[in-house]
Amino acid sequence: MYKIVQFFLFIFVLLANCTALFAQAPVTSSSRLFRVQEAHIMREGALKIGWSNTGFYESAGHNNPIAKRTDDLTQYNSDLLVDYAVLNNLTLSGGATLLQKTFTTYGMGFNREFLSEVRFSSKLGSISTQNEHVQFGALATCYIPISGNANAPFIPYSSGYFDGQFLFLMSYYFDNVFYETSPGLHFNFGIKNFFTSGSNQSRTSSKTQIMNGGRNSVAFGVGFKYPTEKVDFFTEVSGEMYVGYAMPEYIYSREDYAYLGIGATWRLLDWLSVEPVGEFLLLGGNDKTVYDESIGVYKLSTHNYLPFKFSLSFSTGFGKAFSLFVETEEEIDANNGLSKAERQRNAKIRQVISDNSQELVSIYKQGREIDDSIEGSIYFDIVIGKDGRTKNARILVSTFDQTPTAIFIENQMLDRVRKWIYPSGDSELQIEILKLSFTPKRVSFVEESAQ
Repeated sequence: MYKIVQFFLFIFVLLANCTALFAQAPVTSSSRLFRVQEAHIMREGALKIGWSNTGFYESAGHNNPIAKRTDDLTQYNSDLLVDYAVLNNLTLSGGATLLQKTFTTYGMGFNREFLSEVRFSSKLGSISTQNEHVQFGALATCYIPISGNANAPFIPYSSGYFDGQFLFLMSYYFDNVFYETSPGLHFNFGIKNFFTSGSNQSRTSSKTQIMNGGRNSVAFGVGFKYPTEKVDFFTEVSGEMYVGYAMPEYIYSREDYAYLGIGATWRLLDWLSVEPVGEFLLLGGNDKTVYDESIGVYKLSTHNYLPFKFSLSFSTGFGKAFSLFVETEEEIDANNGLSKAERQRNAKIRQVISDNSQELVSIYKQGREIDDSIEGSIYFDIVIGKDGRTKNARILVSTFDQTPTAIFIENQMLDRVRKWIYPSGDSELQIEILKLSFTPKRVSFVEESAQ
């Protein structure tokens, strides 16, 4: 039943949203490398806010067609991104380009545009396969232009109207328990649609240039991320290739393109991260535009795409990343007799129980919608195998009143606990008594003893 709900949620996300492109800024502030998206997403209730800044400078890189001279070529944009995890499998995102430097429609100078575009996204993810190493997802984003700056040079093509894209996501995580701290390979693939039929692509007010029909491209991305304690290193390749009807000859940036991105996310504080990224053009260096000055399409440089870009982003997050356990002096003394690997495994097991607790809380809340008198404690006995899988789990004692609803809740919780996966180790581990206390206002977990 759970997989069926996920499937229909997936279809809903795809059909309910128009989508956007690999633009100058990343689409989301979370669950990504930079432009390449991860399939694993934040846990329910998490909020992340990001501020991304991308720029380029080239001395004497701009050909001024009116003044007949060369100028410095600079390009930059500043974007605000907000993500909120509505469910464990669904994140909603909003973004806005706060400031962008663009060329005027006459090609003689630059404009500084404020709030030139906004974006809204829905991302479905954290859909696991049998072995839990591979996860799937999808991203749908709506791009809403405000400035209407169509056919702008030096950036991936934008119609100045509504553009759309569906991205399918797949990630392989080397650690199938702690995805956030695991090295991983990430793949994105999708179709972009430009709603250009009947749109004016001229860059001068004296003449119109109407485009016949829409256009499509294949968007792609592949990346690798290697997290460490304080810094996540990553590299990626992303871009798009036009399919179907070719772009008209007078369009800037009509070539297929791909950028290589190299960057890192440095966690300065628990709540603050900084992300420097360098991007280098791999594909798209050959200028194929046929310039037509009568519609304002001037030859402004020797290239359509920027040969490289540098980005600096900042992000802060809020969510339910908490620990349900508090170490006592007795537990600290017991840990001192263990090896470093055993202590690390025990700490990660506690983290697994804390992270997965939301599943049991959700089951309890659903049960209280039927019977709001249910409260009490459940005592579990859990055996963790060497491979990290739950070898056995049973309820020792339950203080719930044995009503049909309470019995159903107990069985649902036990079924979920039996599916939990922990870090592997050299020996089996038994948690003799794991006490879970459920009340209308609070859920608490207490580990009585383990061996």
